[in-house]
Amino acid sequence: MTDLESQRLLDVEHLRLLRLGYLISGWANAVWALFPFIHITLGVLLLSGVLPSSATGDPDARIIGLFFVIIGAWSRCCSERWRR
Repeated sequence: MTDLESQRLLDVEHLRLLRLGYLISGWANAVWALFPFIHITLGVLLLSGVLPSSATGDPDARIIGLFFVIIGAWSRCCSERWRR
């Protein structure tokens, strides 16, 4: 194997690893971007009563749902403001 062939194999391996790194980075960014929407969705589900709170019917789940909606909306608003 000549130096040129070994360099070509090394370059191909580096490109494969670079592609894998970009895919992992893209998925991590997608999950991070959906973070506010996940919180808002869980909060709305808790507020509407779709997710059961407890057998005694305590309003604790609704309060937690309100906090989830507030945190999700706040993080969404902050991400819009930081983008400018």
